[in-house]
Amino acid sequence: MGVDLIPKNKSSHGLKYNWSGYRYICQFALRHGVPTEEFVYGIVGIMSSEFISAETCRRMAKAIEANAAEYNAAFGGNPKPNGYGDAPAEEHARFWRESQGLRID
Repeated sequence: MGVDLIPKNKSSHGLKYNWSGYRYICQFALRHGVPTEEFVYGIVGIMSSEFISAETCRRMAKAIEANAAEYNAAFGGNPKPNGYGDAPAEEHARFWRESQGLRID
């Protein structure tokens, strides 16, 4: 069980974080200057917001790229296909950037 991020851009795949991973994403965003008002679902555990805007997604992509080592330390190490692989920051930053906004499920 976790949080699925569904891109508005239908040609892109989704991204799934378990609850602790999504909580980490919210904290990561706060540490790196990305506004988290749209991330409320993971912070308080209720569906207060269903969408993350394209602008916030681009800011998140930049934060992931600028702090790739930190991101990889948190999410890397799980072998594919079931995990993200050793260094998912580049792929995940591309996902956030190309999503054109996200729906939280």
